[in-house]
Amino acid sequence: MKKDVLLLFVIMTLGCAACNNDFTMNAPAKDVYVLNCILRSDSPIQYARVTKNLFTDNGGVPASDISAPFVKGAVIRLMIGDSVFLMRDTTILVTQSGTSSQVECYYIRDLTLLPGKSVRIEARMPDGTLLTSSSQTPIIQYSKQSWNFPQLLYNGYLTTSIYSWIWMVNGVASEYVYSIPHLRVSYKQDGNGTPIEKTVDVPVQIFSNGINSGQQTQEAVLSFNTYCLTQLETIHKTMKDISGDDPAKHNYAITKVTLTVTSLDPMLTKYSYIYNTSAEEFTIKLRQPEASNIEGGKGVFGITCVYSHPLDVDTAYVRAFGYTYNSISRP
Repeated sequence: MKKDVLLLFVIMTLGCAACNNDFTMNAPAKDVYVLNCILRSDSPIQYARVTKNLFTDNGGVPASDISAPFVKGAVIRLMIGDSVFLMRDTTILVTQSGTSSQVECYYIRDLTLLPGKSVRIEARMPDGTLLTSSSQTPIIQYSKQSWNFPQLLYNGYLTTSIYSWIWMVNGVASEYVYSIPHLRVSYKQDGNGTPIEKTVDVPVQIFSNGINSGQQTQEAVLSFNTYCLTQLETIHKTMKDISGDDPAKHNYAITKVTLTVTSLDPMLTKYSYIYNTSAEEFTIKLRQPEASNIEGGKGVFGITCVYSHPLDVDTAYVRAFGYTYNSISRP
């Protein structure tokens, strides 16, 4: 009888030990690679960052983005048509919320992003894992409407109280991608014989509920709108503020006026919609998103494009403020 009890105790002990070693409430742990790369047509340098979110020993959730280690030794390629571009690793100084830190990343210089071209990224990890994604550069086309900067009555033209602009994204007037317009005046200020180049934005508005929905407007932000307007009095005020109280108006020379539209591709539009970000927030510090378009891992690959169109500037209008006009030849 004692032998039977002892044998039963040994079997139970071994069974409990086996359960302790093999049984877990979590699925088998698998580390996750995160690739974030936002290409910007207005930047001479493009960046990408790869991190590895490590699961805990018991298969728990991955570590936070702050502690996720940077992956060195990855081979990252960008492919545009038949051309292949290799990104190199580096360390850059990033300042955010007043705090500066060294950030490891990958980069490439002077990458030309042509409208309507497909771009593919491939990132091969040191262990052979392949992360891939593709996107297409948005195409912005401007409608031929109100291309002239305000003109004076005595110059033989009628001045309108509202100036409006329309553009198209990928060939249509409405597309499910975010855009934001900027009306920008470039000028030079004479600083003791040395001209200083500066820019100022004229505030523009967009329709908050569509063109035909009560004509309600709001300050321009990222939206699905492809139509914006500017009040003439707003343009007047912006022009006056260039020199302010400085009596030497002749020291200011207007060089050009451009209408610029920044457009996000569909993936960045989705990301911006979810996290309520702005066009300027897509940086190397992009956090790991829940919305992902990376095959083989997680993260975001997207494109931000900036298209500028020069407006015809009336020299009489510029001279009315006491400024000179020193135009820059169009590209």
